[in-house]
Amino acid sequence: MSPPNAIARRYNHLELITEHLGYLPVRFTDDFYNACIGCMSKAVEGVEAFINTLPGDEKKKVEGVEKFDILLDNVFDKRFVVFEEFVFNNIFRLPDNLPITLSHNKNLNFTYTQAYEDHLDKELEEMRKNVIAQKALRFKLKSQIQSTDQLTKRLEYCQKELGFLSSIPKQHGISQIGDTMDLVSNQLQQLQSLMRPLKEFVADSEKMAYLSKEDVRAQYIKQDVRRQLRLFTDEHMDDQVVHDLVRQELVEKTTDIATLSDLQALKEHYV
Repeated sequence: MSPPNAIARRYNHLELITEHLGYLPVRFTDDFYNACIGCMSKAVEGVEAFINTLPGDEKKKVEGVEKFDILLDNVFDKRFVVFEEFVFNNIFRLPDNLPITLSHNKNLNFTYTQAYEDHLDKELEEMRKNVIAQKALRFKLKSQIQSTDQLTKRLEYCQKELGFLSSIPKQHGISQIGDTMDLVSNQLQQLQSLMRPLKEFVADSEKMAYLSKEDVRAQYIKQDVRRQLRLFTDEHMDDQVVHDLVRQELVEKTTDIATLSDLQALKEHYV
């Protein structure tokens, strides 16, 4: 958004003179007033020195000098007010509404619309946000640098403390730790590759159910043994307690029958 067309700046009172000279005109009159006061002080001192050389009462001499000093100040103040008005009205004064432009104000515009001011405010706000973001990023980078420096110091300390690990293999004539670690890593990778099919097999519920299922032969052997042993215990066991204990033992042992040799051993135990 471009600024509106430039126009001449209008000045009030002593603003133009002040901007052109680089100082306030009243400073000139104040300095002139102080210079005059200094001159009058020296004049009073000269008068006092002259009066002291004259014969007469010293007290009256002092009173006379004081009255002269006060009278001189009053007269000077009244005359200086007139002088100051003359200076401001005739010397440090330009005609009202003078269309003059100072050299450092050329091509500058001093009247802006509200829309242009809003546009400038928006740009300033965006710049302010960018500055804040840059400061935040700078703070974050400094924090990260400090954290990195601390980590670097810690790693250097660990490297120094573990430096003996590189010298031990050489002293004892063994493989380097790095080579050993590479070998262990390779073996672990091979073990993982072997375990992967096993995990897939275990995760398959149908395969696991088939694996845990007994075959027809084993089921037949167990049923026959249980039937024979049940008949044997029913015929020879009168004591109910002993009968229950034997039955429990038979149930536990028959669950372990998997081959014909197991069946034969069980029969020999009870027959």
